Amino acid sequence: MSPFLETMQVVLTLHTEVHPKIRMNFSDHVGGYDITSFNNISSPSVNSTAIDESIPHSPKWGVLAIIFIVFCTALGNLLVCLAVIWDRRLQNMTNYFLMSLAIADFLVSILVMPFGMIVELFGDFPLRPEFCIFWVTMDVLMCTASIWHMCTMSMDRYFTLKYPMKYGRNKTKMTVALKILFVWLVSITISSPICVYGISDTNSVFNHGQCVPAIRDFVIYGSIFAFYIPLTIMLITYILTIRILWKNQKLMKTIDRSDLKSPPETQRKVRAKNTFMSTIRRQR
Repeated sequence: MSPFLETMQVVLTLHTEVHPKIRMNFSDHVGGYDITSFNNISSPSVNSTAIDESIPHSPKWGVLAIIFIVFCTALGNLLVCLAVIWDRRLQNMTNYFLMSLAIADFLVSILVMPFGMIVELFGDFPLRPEFCIFWVTMDVLMCTASIWHMCTMSMDRYFTLKYPMKYGRNKTKMTVALKILFVWLVSITISSPICVYGISDTNSVFNHGQCVPAIRDFVIYGSIFAFYIPLTIMLITYILTIRILWKNQKLMKTIDRSDLKSPPETQRKVRAKNTFMSTIRRQR
């Protein structure tokens, strides 16, 4: 074998070791000095690899939609808080509770949703485990606070309609402050084990790029106290509230029909009852 062919065999051997996908039978091409076949086989492989690495990934339009949703959520809840703070006519006990709910939703939009956008963009959680613990804790805390706010508001509406004179007139700043404090304490109690377990063992929250709590006890009691119990309370209270409103509507129709046929003394009683019903509606 000539020195030229020996040199070519060494080159092809090295090239095959560097690019294991290329398989070439040198003996089939030695006799004819088919050097072009070497170029035709090796060049496309190298060029295709370079082209695949150089092609940029197309932008995910879902990420842009998430950014828009995050912005709208933060702006809407911020406007609710500013409206209650700036407008004195809105500064009542019910709206203070609504402002606390808006604060919880605002914190969701700025502390929870951006991390979710990162996961949507990269496919996993690319940050340090400490950020994962913070994200999961804030997610459970703020979402639980939002759910329990709505649950407490449903109970408040029901008791106001059921006991208008006893419960509706006792809405003081102290009672509203205690309700808000109760909601946030329940939320902190439910979400705190994630932070504790995450600090003691990061694998319980962050594992192989996945930021998902793997705490069996938390999954059980967290789903019960953060979702199923408030859901049951809201279903019951709203059903009872609709029932009371339905009865009040039937009573108002009966009063309107008997108003035309009743004597003056009865009409005065009917007007007094109508005044009482309008007072109940204002207290709602």
